[in-house]
Amino acid sequence: PKFPRSWIPQLLSLSHVKKIRYNFQGGGISPYTRYAGNYKHRRAWMTAFAKSHFDNRDFLRWTDVRPNSTRREFKFKYTRLGDFDYSGRDLPGGFIVREVGVAEVKERQDLYFDDFYFGTMAASEFTVAPGGDGPCTLRFYEAVAALSIPFVPEKDAPVVGCTSPYADIGYSFATDKHIFPYSEQIVEDNFKLFVRYQTFTQGDNVPRKVKSQGWMNR
Repeated sequence: PKFPRSWIPQLLSLSHVKKIRYNFQGGGISPYTRYAGNYKHRRAWMTAFAKSHFDNRDFLRWTDVRPNSTRREFKFKYTRLGDFDYSGRDLPGGFIVREVGVAEVKERQDLYFDDFYFGTMAASEFTVAPGGDGPCTLRFYEAVAALSIPFVPEKDAPVVGCTSPYADIGYSFATDKHIFPYSEQIVEDNFKLFVRYQTFTQGDNVPRKVKSQGWMNR
């Protein structure tokens, strides 16, 4: 996906002081949403990963845990996994892409650029980005845009599991089978690729491999 040019100054204006190690923010934990079945096994992976790796340095937020909501799909029993679990707390943001058009979110001011969401990513060394109903996830590219290193299940990694055209950009990322220390150089290199290939700031650039495979003509 291409990101709006207007987002670049917003992304760069965020604080990028790293106060968080791992963060995950996303929906799919509710058993009552219309997409719950498709998300089930990847959300199970996220829960298991958080249980075994997250501690007070980390941030977990299931955005469909909303105890004050009047909608059935957001009202269900949920037990927090630890002090790092902020699910259900009264926090800003929490926009769910699949809920666009639903009356409850139509008037949200952060509909397109969720400051809290991107701010949390910007303050994180790594953004955990498992897929949803497929191995690819927009969260991977949002992490790069927010100057955080994407962290994915190995089976969902670009080229391995995710085979969208954007998987061939060449971003560096961590996986559950390849964990490494935070690197500012990786963040900088990823962001340069992001600006080149996922915005129109430097023109409508396309990775060479995408062109050679004929994606542009499909």
